[in-house]
Amino acid sequence: KPRSRAFYRVQAVRSSVGQKTASSSDEQVNSALESISAVKAFASASAQAAGKEATVGFAQGAVTVRECEPSVSLLVTRTGQLLKAGFVDFQTVGVTATAGEDFEAAEGRLHFHPGQKSAKITVKLFDDDEVEDDEVFQVVLSNPSDGFRLGDTPSCDVTIENDDGPGEISFEQPTVSVAESDASITLSVKRDKGSDGTITCKWATKEGTAISPTDFIGDSGTITFPSGVVEQRITITIMDDGRYERDETFLVILTEASGGSKFSLDGDGGPERQVCTVTIKPDDKRSALVDSVSEHLARDLLGDVDNIKLAASSWSEQFVDAVRLDEEYSIIAITFYILALPWKLVFAIVPPPRLLGGWLCFFVALAGIGCLTALIGDLASHFGCCMGLIPSVTAITFVALGTSLPDTFASKSAAEKEPYADNSIGNITGSNSVNVFLGLGLPWASAAVYWSRYGAEHEDAWRARYEGEDWYTPDTPVGFAVPAGDLAYSVAVFSACACLTIAVLVGRRYFFGYELGGPDKPKVFSAVFFLALWVVYIGLSVKQAYKIEVMPVLEEEIVKVEQMAGLV
Repeated sequence: KPRSRAFYRVQAVRSSVGQKTASSSDEQVNSALESISAVKAFASASAQAAGKEATVGFAQGAVTVRECEPSVSLLVTRTGQLLKAGFVDFQTVGVTATAGEDFEAAEGRLHFHPGQKSAKITVKLFDDDEVEDDEVFQVVLSNPSDGFRLGDTPSCDVTIENDDGPGEISFEQPTVSVAESDASITLSVKRDKGSDGTITCKWATKEGTAISPTDFIGDSGTITFPSGVVEQRITITIMDDGRYERDETFLVILTEASGGSKFSLDGDGGPERQVCTVTIKPDDKRSALVDSVSEHLARDLLGDVDNIKLAASSWSEQFVDAVRLDEEYSIIAITFYILALPWKLVFAIVPPPRLLGGWLCFFVALAGIGCLTALIGDLASHFGCCMGLIPSVTAITFVALGTSLPDTFASKSAAEKEPYADNSIGNITGSNSVNVFLGLGLPWASAAVYWSRYGAEHEDAWRARYEGEDWYTPDTPVGFAVPAGDLAYSVAVFSACACLTIAVLVGRRYFFGYELGGPDKPKVFSAVFFLALWVVYIGLSVKQAYKIEVMPVLEEEIVKVEQMAGLV
């Protein structure tokens, strides 16, 4: 599934500071799915055939059966032509399950008599006492007789669910909704991958935006699964306070699994606990009655009492989160934690988004980012000044490199995980567009407005500053002015490098069929060439900024070398 550019930027930042990134898809599952690609391709081609043919296929493309069951029956259906007799062959194929150990290998011919719409294939299963992962085998249809063709489901994946061992505990649904007018909600807790022995776990509710006992009745307890029982239920009372409120949530958390059991990794919460998020939705009629009024009141009065209480608590929670160190940490994680701690504490003062519909949070955060950007810009300028660099050189080196590195890592992450190059290249062009159009547009617009209003008060100083410029005349009106300097040269060099870059991408599309990746040699050559273009741009821009005459300097150095060698 394609990801947004924001996803890859977040992943790049997490990777750069030693944090874990989102895991990729399960390669074993992908390999199993690819193993039947030929069969599905044949089915797709068969679907294009014209005429009154009978179409046969499995009623379900995947089924799950417990290991203790003696057999599994798969339904094969026929549509289209029903008056003609015919057949289709079938065969079992092991994926992670082993024929003879987990199931009995089977193959044969499934006959359809005139008027028969369905038939069953039965595969015998073998039970054992070993604790193991769920295993999969397939039943594949092939070789349809004349007048028959395969449909969209020519194969069926059969998952043998292990029932040995104590099993894993999880919520049936990690997120559920309930109407405020309902008296209660019942949550299903299931036990998978085994049902031997008695196991227990503790459960408890935790307030979110919903408050106990105003919105629900908080409770806790212990769930017990006797041997062979695979499902238990938790019932929680919901309170209807008669007021109009927006959606509110609370959590139900499972902890302390015992009896050898553990929590499912597929659920929400990880191996140490399971979390179910319950959303309490307001009454529809009441919402329709006061929805327009509540929007105005929310802006003026900061919402209801619950929101005010939770805003205060979540504000303090921001400071707690800022200083909290994760349980699993390394030397790198501790180092970055220490470096980031002051900034996390500074931005913990940003109001929670609950207040004023999030607008207060937005503007305070925006102001903080603006101040931080100004600080970093000044630090970079002072650093360049200490090194003896002029501001234009500092801007295209330290400042530009620092602001572009997150884009570089984000593009790298997108190139590795996306099927297309859109996000990798679009991330760079999008970021540059913001820098040029917004980063220049806003300050220039502000300066232009200021000089149009107060320019007359500084006319003498303005004319003294710009009277040496080529474009200046005594009749030039006072206004916001930014002399180009070496901008034309720098832009020309950049444009030339950009054209070469685009030419390489076009050439890769023409010769290889894609812009990124491919064989090692062209891939490395492209990367080195792009890096060389950046070095050329920096070098030529610095040369122009310092007015360095390259040839005289080289000639002077050559003469010095010859003199030292005694050649002159």
